[in-house]
Order: sequence, then C-alpha cells, then structure tokens
Amino acid sequence: MGGGKLEINLCTGGRGYIEGDGTVHCKVLPFLSVAQCLEGTYEIGLDGGEPVALEEGGAFITRPDQAQRIVHRCPKSGGNMTAQWLFFAAVYDGFLDIGRCLQPPVILTPREAGPFGEVIRLLVENQKAAPPAGASPLGWELRREARRQELAFRALELLLEVSEVMFPEESYQAILPAIALMDRAEGSERLRLEGLAHACNLSVTGFTGLFRRLTGDSPMSFYQKRRLSRAAAVLLTSQASLGEIAQSCGFYDQFHLSREFKRRYGVSPRQYRQDFEGQTRPHGHT
Repeated sequence: MGGGKLEINLCTGGRGYIEGDGTVHCKVLPFLSVAQCLEGTYEIGLDGGEPVALEEGGAFITRPDQAQRIVHRCPKSGGNMTAQWLFFAAVYDGFLDIGRCLQPPVILTPREAGPFGEVIRLLVENQKAAPPAGASPLGWELRREARRQELAFRALELLLEVSEVMFPEESYQAILPAIALMDRAEGSERLRLEGLAHACNLSVTGFTGLFRRLTGDSPMSFYQKRRLSRAAAVLLTSQASLGEIAQSCGFYDQFHLSREFKRRYGVSPRQYRQDFEGQTRPHGHT
C-alpha cells in the first residue's frame, strides 16, 4: 500500500466545563475523538458496554460511529468538571478512513494522555489566536492553517503510537474502485450492485463475498452507512444546508437524507447539529 496520499480532513480542539455531578451525555460522532478530563473525571461506556472510570488527567478515545455514554464527575473538592477534546479525521489513498483502521485503547492514563493534551491546548490557542497588528489577512490565515496542519500530523503520530493499525489485507485494493464510485455518487445517481462489481472486474457473487469478508458488511449497506457518516461529518464541520449535504453525499433530496439519518442516528440532522454545537461552545462539554 506504499505511495498513497495522506490527507487530514479534520483536526480541531476544544475546551470547556460542565456543571452538575453525574450529568450524562450520549452521542455518536462520525470521526475519531479524544477527550481528556482536566478537573474531575469521566465514566465512559462504548456501544452499550459497561462504563469505565478514568483517572483525573486521563483520556478516552472513540472510533468513528461508536455509541458513547459519558458520565461527568465533578472534582471531589468542589467546582465544575473541566475537560478538553480533539476531533480528528484523516484519509489515506483517497478512500481509506484512518480512524476506522485504528484500534486504539479506550482509556489513556494521565501520563499517556499528556502529549494529546498538549496538542489540544496548542490547537485551541491556534484557533483563538488574533493576527498581529498590520498582518496581512491572507498571510495570517496561511500561517494559522500551517500550524493547524503541523498539530494535526502530530495528533496522527500520537494516535499511531498508541493504536494497533489494522490496515486491510492487500486484496482490499480489489474493492477500491467500488468505494470510489460510492464516494463520487451524486444524489440523482443510483448505484447498482452490478455496476460496483463491474468496476472491480468481478462477478456480482465474487464481489459481494469479497466485500463482505473485507468490510464485514454488504456493499449496499456499507454504502448507506458511509454516506450517512459523511453527511454527519459535513453537518458538524460546516454550515451547508441540508439540501447541499444531501446532494453531495448521495441522497435524492433533504427529505430522503432526513429520513435515513434519523433511522441511523436517532435524531434529525438539524437536531444532531444543534446538539453538537451546544456541546462544543467554549463553555460547552463533551
């Protein structure tokens, strides 16, 4: 798999606090996240599993589309629970979602979480930094973006250090043409199993069997989940309208997107965006 292009699609940090011991927050994010408790602690349960308690200063990592149930615990000495977080997404070779190819530990000790915390702190500072007097607006934005990219690749380096890398076997290359078709599909375009198999020079039976063995899912179910995840990411990282998101992510219209989105995530796209924006304001929480 050598020679592929690595792109960082999302790397942003935030910091905030929450009032009230025992506050519960449930969510599903379409990208990888790292959350560190600075004062107080978290209890985190993933995909319906038993909750695990963190040490103060520790962190938890979640992969894309994992169901999170987070309990916030305020410091025993009193005051609010404070935390900081990182949202991250990267793509290799144009198609391979790095977050889905890593198996990180759920919990990091305070020592293990320290380098992540420093990256998050620097990201937050970079996001808030004001241009110096007389600076060129374009020049300042380029400098700030260059710094963000530097920190993004440092975050990826840290994730690779603590995670098991589960890059698919070489035969994964055989289904990349089909995934490319999925990612290019417009809302008005209907993808058919025969066309996906033909793109990979395989019979429908051979393609379906190989695809399921490599991804654990049928081609059409994979396509549906992939475009919903892409729609969720656009919802949370842009102000694009539902109609624009539907068109760019392979849905017929915003009503089709809304129906399928609510079926998968349990809330409407608008509510999903509003909940996320409320949780990630400077004094929000994760």
